[in-house]
Amino acid sequence: MVFTRKTVLKIILGFGMFFVLIHFHKNYLIATVQAYSMEPTYHSGEKVLYKTNTGLKRKDVIILRASDNSLFIKRLLGMPGDTINFDNGLLVLNKSTVMEPYVQSKKAKYNFTANSDLNTFFTNQYTVPYKGLTIDINEDTLRSYKLLIEDIENKKITQQNDAYYLNGRQINDYVFPLDCYYILGDNRNNSKDSRTYGAIPEKNIAALSSSETWYSGYQLVKKIYDSTETTVYQAKRVSDPTDVALRLSTTNHASNNPYQTRLKHDNVIRCFEKSNVKIEQLSYHLSVLEWGGIQKLRQWLMQNKTVNLHLILMLLNGLEYLHANGIIHADLKPENILVNFQEQKQTLKLIDYGQETRLPDGSFKITPEYAPPEYQSGPTIQTDIWALGCIIYEIFTGRVLFESCSTNRESVTDNQQTQLPFNKLKTLPEPFRYVCFRCLQYRPERRLHSVSDIIRLITQRPSLQMRLRMMKHYLAYA
Repeated sequence: MVFTRKTVLKIILGFGMFFVLIHFHKNYLIATVQAYSMEPTYHSGEKVLYKTNTGLKRKDVIILRASDNSLFIKRLLGMPGDTINFDNGLLVLNKSTVMEPYVQSKKAKYNFTANSDLNTFFTNQYTVPYKGLTIDINEDTLRSYKLLIEDIENKKITQQNDAYYLNGRQINDYVFPLDCYYILGDNRNNSKDSRTYGAIPEKNIAALSSSETWYSGYQLVKKIYDSTETTVYQAKRVSDPTDVALRLSTTNHASNNPYQTRLKHDNVIRCFEKSNVKIEQLSYHLSVLEWGGIQKLRQWLMQNKTVNLHLILMLLNGLEYLHANGIIHADLKPENILVNFQEQKQTLKLIDYGQETRLPDGSFKITPEYAPPEYQSGPTIQTDIWALGCIIYEIFTGRVLFESCSTNRESVTDNQQTQLPFNKLKTLPEPFRYVCFRCLQYRPERRLHSVSDIIRLITQRPSLQMRLRMMKHYLAYA
């Protein structure tokens, strides 16, 4: 039999489609959302593509196979060994409240009664079993783990007098043969999940969502900043209209994510949550930040000619708070200061703090115009003090004090800013002239020691002794 080229191509195409379908069938599932427990992330009747279980992470949306072979969708929150609690409806994992932007009705007040679907044994100091965990079998442990053990063993636990039996064999303890997980629905007021029946064994997890994105739980509004190292998006939480900023930074830019969720100050951008994510096989630090607007200090200075003392104090208060918490900003500049109006109130937020980063040659990165002479010795509080002097001068004059011929943060030399341009400082009013004069001393030990010193100089009326000291310093420089 002789085949034409067209026939051969059809045969090859048919075999190709056959193998593609086999691969798809083995590696993917299409699930239809049956109820309302995952709203607002997924809605009833919506079809979702899932990839067969290839590694589980906290907050993954997963597809589970029930004993009757039906499929349902939940979110994985508790990993093996985690301790679960709820505080006024908010999930507390290992004593830390979990930020869940995708959750609907997350602050619901649950009514734990005898007739409730929600069981206090699964929501109060509940430990998610891990492979190898051994528990004693008694009335208390069975309240928490009887359903789970029966699911794993596919056998019922029975009791005769004070003894417990599994598959006809008396048991005094039980060793979990596999890892288990704690799952929840995003619509917490309309979901039967681990609060109802406890943890589920890994064998019940059929697949995880291939449609989940790195920004799961948020709706991207627009990209507001993009560089080779960092990308920032304005976004909204899915569960409420709250604006946030999603900041992605390459993991080779900083070994650790510098943002701290513990920091809470009006003049420091707050980090609600941080994690590591993979996008197209590349790893990034993801920081979920409060929305501080998009106008930066330099833009504000171009539009406003009047010096605002309150603005300077907000800057100083934010930096003082960082230093009190052991954090050096290390790249303080107008581009890292957000100035905006929110609810008819002027706000100032410090961003990108703690960004000290070593390059492969061991040197540090910083913006040249705000780098002190000794920067390559390593960032200290005096690094920020020097930068404050530059910024305060810029607030009053609208001009950069130290112009740099380089735009490369990596090419900061040790001697580019050795001479204090005192003639330029003469245009500043007191006490800001003296503040800048002291902040910009070439030798760090001659600078003001702390941000608190600067605040005192600005807010307190100078005594005669202080005036004499200022005159002495000026004459010594002259």
